[in-house]
Amino acid sequence: KQEANWLSRLDSAENIRYTIAQTPEGRGVLAREDLAASSLIFSEVPILDVAVYDDVCPICYDDYPSVSCKKCPYEKYCSEECRIEAWDKYHDVVCGRNITSLKKYCLSVPGNARDSALLVFRAMLISAKSRTLPEALQFLTADFCPPDNVNNFSGYQSGYDLIMEIMPEWKYDEFFSFDIYVRLTLITMANCFSLGTESGRREYEELGIGSALYEVASLLNHSCEPNASYDV
Repeated sequence: KQEANWLSRLDSAENIRYTIAQTPEGRGVLAREDLAASSLIFSEVPILDVAVYDDVCPICYDDYPSVSCKKCPYEKYCSEECRIEAWDKYHDVVCGRNITSLKKYCLSVPGNARDSALLVFRAMLISAKSRTLPEALQFLTADFCPPDNVNNFSGYQSGYDLIMEIMPEWKYDEFFSFDIYVRLTLITMANCFSLGTESGRREYEELGIGSALYEVASLLNHSCEPNASYDV
């Protein structure tokens, strides 16, 4: 049912013909005909999205936000609407906790793994009250082959430990275990997209201001040297 839901969005975009296939790189959606240059295939809202820098709004990514959280000094937004959306989505769980150390850690991580710890943290915050991952994220992880031994991924321990310092009440909760963290990290590393801003400030050009994970786009077969572009 979930697969049918997201494939229907491809049907309604530009009537693109596609097929579901298992390739050496994994399961995905492939076009069955050439696409004209500048074709809009589809658009969607991300499952997860985060900004690694503090001088952009964490909801709409406008530059230099000035509306502070009413209960803590750690997040600023571009508008009251964005503040309310952040509160309803995740900030009520983490309000009053300083996550600067986690952002600094992410900025020290090279390549497309840079924002993974922040994306996983956001997934955990969104899921904290319901103790259920978002449905779309469950779908992406359904065919994921878990690692035989999470100790082989000890390089991810630093990011996990920083999250546990921010949220110490999670430390002995199986829902926020290191095993879950590793699984979600591997998913985000393989499938996330970098985010940009309309201003295109030079310091953000290489890796963007943050990252996002999309339900449909994550299943498209894409290249690390793409011949298509996207806007957020």
